[in-house]
Amino acid sequence: MITADNQSRPDGVNQFHAIDVLCVTILIVYFLHFALPALGGGFGEDEILAIFNHWFPGALKSLWANMCFWKGIGRLGGAVFYLRLYHFLG
Repeated sequence: MITADNQSRPDGVNQFHAIDVLCVTILIVYFLHFALPALGGGFGEDEILAIFNHWFPGALKSLWANMCFWKGIGRLGGAVFYLRLYHFLG
């Protein structure tokens, strides 16, 4: 079966065009424009308290509190984020 895509690309080989490279480059530069300044941001003032609120009860109680979200205990998903952060960064 011959398709229009196979006719423009012999042997099914992808051909790169300058516009493709330009678009990918623009997307990478756009991402890095916002991502690189965030690396120097550090922690907010309340991060240590949030880490302690999830570390002190332990991982299981913090995860159980996320399952019982209607009780209003802590941030949803905070235990997953903060416990890994504390574990890997100390």
